[in-house]
Amino acid sequence: LDNEMMKAIVETIQTIDNDPNVRCVVVSGDGRAFCAGLDMSNFQRMSKGGDSAAGAGVTRDKLAVRTHGIVNFPQYCVWGWRQLRVPVISAAHGVALGGGFQLMLGADIRIVHPETKLAILESRWGLVPDMSATAIMRLCAREDIVRELTYTGRFFSGEEAKEYGFATHVSADPRAHAMELSALDVKVTYCKVIELEIYIHLVLS
Repeated sequence: LDNEMMKAIVETIQTIDNDPNVRCVVVSGDGRAFCAGLDMSNFQRMSKGGDSAAGAGVTRDKLAVRTHGIVNFPQYCVWGWRQLRVPVISAAHGVALGGGFQLMLGADIRIVHPETKLAILESRWGLVPDMSATAIMRLCAREDIVRELTYTGRFFSGEEAKEYGFATHVSADPRAHAMELSALDVKVTYCKVIELEIYIHLVLS
């Protein structure tokens, strides 16, 4: 995940939101993994400053600036999926680490391979998982589990993710499972809109 990819994710979310023909979304990774997390070389460029940072698309803007409603730009890469009027299914294989794990959490339904490696790695870099994970994880797992994984950065499997509550299903082929489930989206889209309106009211009230 670098700035260019984040921009592409945000643009994709906005495109989907404006397309009435879309009935369901499947978010998956192409290749060996779902997402390995943030591009840490961005931080090296940022520390150097100047043209090298600007050329890499790195910004020094304060993350507290809410550019997309109640969230900022990086957070919208995750929270934006939750705000879509249609169901979103994530299908994770290989690894889903740090920002990649948070991206997976943005979906309404999360399907993982049993051997997928997941971790909340931000603490290893002196960061917090603030691409919306701090708001979402508490809805998925027990507080002590969230704290332990956040504090330690411990790796856990897809099977464990299901046990903890982060994953909805474990599947030998997460993407195929997600695509099959997406065929049933017409029945749940209306429910998603109702749930979204209720949740936004609770968050803002």
